[in-house]
Amino acid sequence: MSRLTILASLFTTKLKGPMLIHSKTSKWIILSLLASVAALPAFSSAGTTADANQGTFKVINGFTGGWGGPGLLTEVSPGMFYGFSSLSGTSLYLGTAYSMTSTGALNVFYQFPGNWEVAGNQVAQAVNGSIYSGSVGMPGVPNDTVSLDGSGKVQTYPVTGLPGSPFFSAQSPDGFVYGTFADNFTPLTPGAFVKMDLKGNITILHSFSAAEGVPFGYPLLANDGNFYGISAISNTMAMVYKITPAGTLTQVAAYQNLARNISPTTFQVRLIQGVNGKLYGTTPMGGKYQGGSIFELTLDGQFTTIYSFPNYLTGIPSWLLQASDGNLYGSAFGQVQLGGQSSLFRISSTGAFQTIHKMINFNQGQCLCIFMQGSDGLFYGSAANAGAGNIGTAWTYDLGLPKPQPVVSVSYPSSGSVAAKVLFEGRNLLGATTVSFNGVPATVFGNISVNYVYAQVPAGATTGPVIVTTPNGAANLTFTVN
Repeated sequence: MSRLTILASLFTTKLKGPMLIHSKTSKWIILSLLASVAALPAFSSAGTTADANQGTFKVINGFTGGWGGPGLLTEVSPGMFYGFSSLSGTSLYLGTAYSMTSTGALNVFYQFPGNWEVAGNQVAQAVNGSIYSGSVGMPGVPNDTVSLDGSGKVQTYPVTGLPGSPFFSAQSPDGFVYGTFADNFTPLTPGAFVKMDLKGNITILHSFSAAEGVPFGYPLLANDGNFYGISAISNTMAMVYKITPAGTLTQVAAYQNLARNISPTTFQVRLIQGVNGKLYGTTPMGGKYQGGSIFELTLDGQFTTIYSFPNYLTGIPSWLLQASDGNLYGSAFGQVQLGGQSSLFRISSTGAFQTIHKMINFNQGQCLCIFMQGSDGLFYGSAANAGAGNIGTAWTYDLGLPKPQPVVSVSYPSSGSVAAKVLFEGRNLLGATTVSFNGVPATVFGNISVNYVYAQVPAGATTGPVIVTTPNGAANLTFTVN
């Protein structure tokens, strides 16, 4: 059977694989994706590496209650995760806010009004502990941003000045969360880079010109204090941009063969920053064989492709993260309907690649797969098109990785007097048990999120190391007591 015959047969077959995407533009995305695959050259087997299922993959919730849809889980305390779903079992446009334990016990806090869709694939957790995302209504339904606090309370904020809702991915200690807006309904229409205060007030910092493209890689706040993201300049070209907190944009690098005729909102493409300070990202249908690639980028613009997927049937990578062992991990959106397979993979920073898990059946779900590493070292993620409502699954993946160690990188302010409140920023700070200032324990402290701990400078404290202790270890940073 020819490739075009197979493609044509999909229109008369109920889609059960990863092409059933939870966006209101899903029909357009499916058509454009099929057109893109049909236009691709015959794939090459060059570069193929040995595959092996590794570790223990376990479905912890099949969303039997009907609340599902792939979305990024956020660990708010050790073993407790919050998330937004983008759809429910009764409607493609009925989102929820929920909590889930590490064993999969689900509690739905809130169901959004009819015909709302919540983007759960990227969220920002702010210095108040709440996580923020965006919701998009069907025609006639207002767009909102939404927050979920530590008690499970959901707050919505109306969006004005934009035709849709921005989605936030970057938290900042300045009291704002940052994100981008792109119009799902009009592909390749320029969007905006925005910030929002914790009461829902949005400020547009930069409106993208046609030459700057459409922002669709959620912005990353890098360690130089600037934001980095990906924008689509055309159907086949993208660029990585840098934008300052004030909204000044510059191009860092441009690259070809990003994704042939695919909407910028099709994939959860994003940049991450490695512990080496370099940026890493994916091109879903780029690379040597147009099956996708993984690239490395220095902050001064040195772009290097470190791996090209050998074919699109088992390729099309989107999600990427760096785990506690220093390796990069991600998911590949393989084309199940065309005989391919979705998978999870591992790649070193030098390009040593291996498929580590194949999504073998619809009980596990199919990628798009979005995941994060929990404080216990396991991956926690979600996959599409499985469970009782054929919506998705929540799963864990145990590779025996070390538990993420805490790091404290900066304090706000960098010095202070006794009784001053200090905010410490870092990573892997969940469950902080003590904070001490040069050996003097703080009696007032709190763990806001995985990235933030605050403490009040205790009486008797002197200049020296502040040590933040968590169940996984301790981190320190020098602090000056005035």
